[in-house]
Amino acid sequence: MSKPPVLLDISDRIATVTLNDPERRNPVTGNDMIAALLDTFAQVQANPDVSVMILTGADPAFCSGGDIKEMNDPESVFRKEPLAAARMPEARHRRGQRPGGWRGMRPDHDV
Repeated sequence: MSKPPVLLDISDRIATVTLNDPERRNPVTGNDMIAALLDTFAQVQANPDVSVMILTGADPAFCSGGDIKEMNDPESVFRKEPLAAARMPEARHRRGQRPGGWRGMRPDHDV
C-alpha cells in the first residue's frame, strides 16, 4: 500500500496540510500530488470548523519545488486548476528547499 501524497490534520480550528514525499523532499509534481492537494484544499475550505491552514512538508524539507516542464505542459493539471484557489489565512512552515515554481503557485500566503 502506498502512502498518501498529502496528509491532513485538523485540530483547534487549525488545518495542517503536510506534503508527504520526504524521500524526494516533497515535490509538488505529478497529477497524484496535485489532485491530492486540490482535494485537501477543498476539504479545508468546506470545513466551517477551520480558521487557518498551515502548509508544511514531511521532514527533512518543506518542498523541493515542482517540475517546471510539467507546469508548462498545456495538458498538465497545473494549467487546469491552479492551487491558488484556497481562500483562507495560510501559514507555511518552511525547512530546506523550495525552488522550482512553488512561490508562483501560492504567492499570497499570510505568514
